[in-house]
Amino acid sequence: MSNLLTISGVAIKDPSIYNAGTYTKVEMKDNVAGYKIGSIIRENVAEVDISWDKLSIEEWANINKLFLSEYGGSTVVEVTFLNQVTGDFTTRNMRADKRTAGLAAKDSNGNVTGWYDCKLKLSEV
Repeated sequence: MSNLLTISGVAIKDPSIYNAGTYTKVEMKDNVAGYKIGSIIRENVAEVDISWDKLSIEEWANINKLFLSEYGGSTVVEVTFLNQVTGDFTTRNMRADKRTAGLAAKDSNGNVTGWYDCKLKLSEV
């Protein structure tokens, strides 16, 4: 596989920073004696945090549209990513928790030419 990340079958430009995470979902409550008790809900839940130093208007828009139904995307998407646990590529259903970017530059006509510090956080559902 040549790209670190594929979302809904679309190869995504390799990010400047790629952080993979794995966690366990635990439900914690206090019992009648005041002690914390917990139940493991699910193990090996994946997260991927990626960012790009700069993307064009079109590149960032196309990534964002993958998560919006009005553009043919979906809130929950199939993501193929480099898994830190297996050391191989894995496909899981994920949602985009947060997408942010800062205005990169404008041309002499005042048109936006790109975004900087584009960040995408994906979490397994």
